[in-house]
Amino acid sequence: MPPDRLRDHAFKTHGWTAVSVQNMHIDVYGVLIAPDVYRVGTLRGDEVFRQLALVMYRSCGQLLDPQWSQGEQPQHTNYAQRGEVQSVEGLRGGYVEDWRVFWITAHFLNAGAQFRELGVDLCQ
Repeated sequence: MPPDRLRDHAFKTHGWTAVSVQNMHIDVYGVLIAPDVYRVGTLRGDEVFRQLALVMYRSCGQLLDPQWSQGEQPQHTNYAQRGEVQSVEGLRGGYVEDWRVFWITAHFLNAGAQFRELGVDLCQ
């Protein structure tokens, strides 16, 4: 079976969070908690947490367009939650680009501001 459309663009899921076991897509909620993960790393003196937080923030921005907009549901698997499927070849995953919601942009702006308060340079 061919890989999905996101793979065609070298999309990576490392750092993203999953919606649920039932749902077949990932989301960018990790961006919202990334500064907290960084704080935990600072409090524990654990560089792994700090690096994970930066990966979460940066990785979840792969689909941002020049206007800082992004669709809500990247489907990173070939799973389909629907009735009888005639051919699995048609289940290539995908990305709902026309379903754009403001909370994604808001999460990036909020997390970026929190990282700035923590003294983290996200441009490095």
